[in-house]
Amino acid sequence: MARNRTIAALLTAALLTGCLSGCTPTPPATPIAAEETLASLQSARVETTDMPAPTLLVGGMEAIFETEEQCYYASVTDDAEWGVLPLELPDDEGKTAVFAADFSAQRKSALLRKNEPIPVMIYDSESYQMYDLKFSSLPLLAVETKELPASLHYFDEGEEEEEPVEAAFADEDPIGVEETFASVRLLDPLAQEHGYEPNWTSDARLHIRGRSSREYPKHNYKLELLEEDAENPGALVERDLPLLGMRSDGDWVLGGMYAEPTKLRDMAAANVWLAITADREAKGVSTGFQLQYVELFINGQYRGLYFLGERIDKKQLGLSKGDRMYFSEGDTGKWYTDFLNLDNDRMVRRGYELRYPKTRKAPYDEWQPFSDLVYLIDNADNQTFKAEAAKMIDFDSIIDYWIFVQTASAVDNLIQNTYYAAYKQEDGSYQYQFVPWDFDQTFGNRWAGEPPLLTAEDYNTSDTEWSFWITDRLLRNNPDDFRARLRERYETLRKTVISDDALMGYIEDAQTAVHASGAFERNRKCWPDGGYQDDLTELRRYVRNRMAWLDSEVKTL
Repeated sequence: MARNRTIAALLTAALLTGCLSGCTPTPPATPIAAEETLASLQSARVETTDMPAPTLLVGGMEAIFETEEQCYYASVTDDAEWGVLPLELPDDEGKTAVFAADFSAQRKSALLRKNEPIPVMIYDSESYQMYDLKFSSLPLLAVETKELPASLHYFDEGEEEEEPVEAAFADEDPIGVEETFASVRLLDPLAQEHGYEPNWTSDARLHIRGRSSREYPKHNYKLELLEEDAENPGALVERDLPLLGMRSDGDWVLGGMYAEPTKLRDMAAANVWLAITADREAKGVSTGFQLQYVELFINGQYRGLYFLGERIDKKQLGLSKGDRMYFSEGDTGKWYTDFLNLDNDRMVRRGYELRYPKTRKAPYDEWQPFSDLVYLIDNADNQTFKAEAAKMIDFDSIIDYWIFVQTASAVDNLIQNTYYAAYKQEDGSYQYQFVPWDFDQTFGNRWAGEPPLLTAEDYNTSDTEWSFWITDRLLRNNPDDFRARLRERYETLRKTVISDDALMGYIEDAQTAVHASGAFERNRKCWPDGGYQDDLTELRRYVRNRMAWLDSEVKTL
């Protein structure tokens, strides 16, 4: 037995210095054992299959152990080289971990795309166990639900919250429609560049969110990071962090993209909107928002590909006291009297929800600005409309909104999923800016209403002008030469951020991220009944045809 311990120590030292015969010499701290070495290690030990999976650090980050596959997951950068990936077992002295196959001989991009597991051997002087390890070039988010300790309680600071939703398959989801307390950990190879530690963890709470998406077995979530208030022990308050290079915040959304077949429309369209609005701001804050892909694990089970995204809220739009924000949830026809100060407790009226402020207070005038907007658009005579339109509507914002909707064919946003931010001016009037949200129905994907996916790709609308109730009247009555301003803005953007090449770039970047990481196929295996389409030929053709048609239409304005 003493002889075996000596052999193990010598082998470990040789592996870690890259000097063992048959090991890849670079990177030096990636221990890869040759077949002869593995055979020698295994012949001197007993294989076991019931050893609890130990904590494994890969490149200094704690890997996620997936319980159903009995497989570790680690996140790596998407650059060409493998780099240094030491294996460490911080809680198991006397044990050693080595890669049981020379993966570094393969191109990094090829191995990631193939979703190919790498065998890892963990051994001590008497026994060994084999595990699989999978790499992803996407960040990995691990959620572990737990009971809220009796010593802690939530402290809500008055931010607007979504109402809990009834969700299909909710009983099968460890995250509920009500708040679920959890610990979260983000594996981000660029963590230090993003402003936090690589092995960062946080308390959090999550709940199921969404409307039609709640019918899918794969749910969307709201995620709020939490920490104990230093000045109020026991109270959990929001914890702000700049996750994945996005804004520093504690409130996030997790979108599952269950039905959207390409898994790229949300990301590509968000980047189009972000690029269009890059030089536009509301009170010093960009109306664009960012999304980043992650792979999600809940209680040790792989839950698939998600986007982690910034929310549209008070912080994002720079709202302050006196401002208003409304959200369209399905415009079913409206009249300005629908939004007069009736039913003081009502936060939703005729397909619109008051999102800011969170509650109504005397004199209960929160709906009045929206009533005024509806009256101006639908009821004011032409002379009044031309005189008042630019005062109530931020033309720069509505022009960018129209260009985005037409470019991305964002049909869903025309009747729902648009934020109306009303900023109070010095004279007490309100001026509106417009922010689209939720982009699964873009670039030829449309509502179909047929279960189980409810949406479907339709590439026969490349020559359709999408109608929006506000821009329709602006284009018709042309106050302050609105049509010329729109045409000039479109032509400027068309040369840059919405050129054909730029649009193809947003699409290709998103597709590369989900396919090159292996996440697309992992997600398909996890949710086989969701929507899947990896051939983008028709989508690309649709976008090019759409823009050619739009060029000709804008010229006629």
